[in-house]
Amino acid sequence: MKLKVKDTLSLCLLGLLLILGPQSQGKQGSPGPLPPSQVHFELGTSARGIPFRIIDNNIYLTIRINDSVEVEAAFDSGLPINGVIVIDSAVASKLALSFVGSTPLGGAGDEALVADIALGGKISLSGVSFMDQQVLVVRNTQKYKKWLTGAIIGGTVLNSCVVQIDYEKSLLHIYEDGTCDIHRASLLSMQGSDRRENRP
Repeated sequence: MKLKVKDTLSLCLLGLLLILGPQSQGKQGSPGPLPPSQVHFELGTSARGIPFRIIDNNIYLTIRINDSVEVEAAFDSGLPINGVIVIDSAVASKLALSFVGSTPLGGAGDEALVADIALGGKISLSGVSFMDQQVLVVRNTQKYKKWLTGAIIGGTVLNSCVVQIDYEKSLLHIYEDGTCDIHRASLLSMQGSDRRENRP
């Protein structure tokens, strides 16, 4: 089952790859996995039983940004960056971020999108935290006022970990890459996890 966020921003994120820098990118310019020191599991090498809900074939789960703001985020397999895109102005205001620049997200004219960039963020899910993350805040948040979420994540988890989804129980399981032996048929069948599905 391939999941995607309706009208997703990830289709317009080519410009984001330009700000990642060589140390954050893997082969062919794609974002690479985070160093182990930047992925912190509360217990051992996994975070199991992270609840989520599915609406219109999209996964939504609760994240915490910078240990200060909790928000429900869409889990988008097409989002390449190690970070989060904030599309809710109220969430952005609570974060009180210091921006280092901005980047275009695509579009033209009145539909052009620009996001301000903050570095060194922390994104936490139940049982696991990801350090040194980009936090991007869309300036024209009014466009997403009717969305069911305040943020979007994807690459943060998929670039560095093995992900398993239990659709029947609506639970997400995250494992440190290289530490688990899950049958490949049970792994997340989403863009961005292909490199992990070659496991025996």
